Amino acid sequence: MTRQQEDELIAFISSSSERRQMTFLELSRTLFDGQFGVDTIRGTLNRRGYRRYPAVRKPFISEENHCKRLQFAYNHLNWTAAQWAEIFWTDETWVAGRRHRKTWITRRIDEAYNPTCVARKERRWGGWMFWGSFTGITQGPGLFWEKE
Repeated sequence: MTRQQEDELIAFISSSSERRQMTFLELSRTLFDGQFGVDTIRGTLNRRGYRRYPAVRKPFISEENHCKRLQFAYNHLNWTAAQWAEIFWTDETWVAGRRHRKTWITRRIDEAYNPTCVARKERRWGGWMFWGSFTGITQGPGLFWEKE
């Protein structure tokens, strides 16, 4: 594989989430009409610092929400522990009763949160929700419910 073909391969996979998810065989067939084998594609990417990793599963956040969260962080940067202890914190988690599948992508080690490397969460059809809360050192109620 020439240096120009290597650069073309890197540019191709870096351009979208769908392309990062392609297998080495799919990359060879799509880009090079099957001219190179899986081992050649894998070896080329490895030499350039690319490996297959499970995609980070992170919910989509809009640019507006990103800016609001960043502003909140800046506004509260110098808060004391006593000020934070006055906040009522809540969180929830969702558990689905089905098989979880990882989405594998090709990326460099420093690209985990690159938008093309993050797998969006899918809509949840059924499962269980757990919700809990606390403030300071006081634990709040915990709730559980099932989605049908």
